[in-house]
Amino acid sequence: MTTDAGTAGPTQVEVRIAALDIARGLALFGHQLYYVAGSIRPFQLIVSPIWLKHFRFGPLEYGWRWLTYGERPAFRVASP
Repeated sequence: MTTDAGTAGPTQVEVRIAALDIARGLALFGHQLYYVAGSIRPFQLIVSPIWLKHFRFGPLEYGWRWLTYGERPAFRVASP
């Protein structure tokens, strides 16, 4: 399960950073911020395998590959 989450590494990190920034912006401090931080990773571990059943990689990885290779990479997983 963690290998699925690793396939979309930069997206995973950016989601965590954005969620914590939003929590801080809502003036959540102390234990409330710990609850937010503690719930992000389990959520990602549940959602990542579902996402990766339909797509090859995360949205940031898609953009990164597009910029790197100069052409749009295949985003969706081919249907069997």
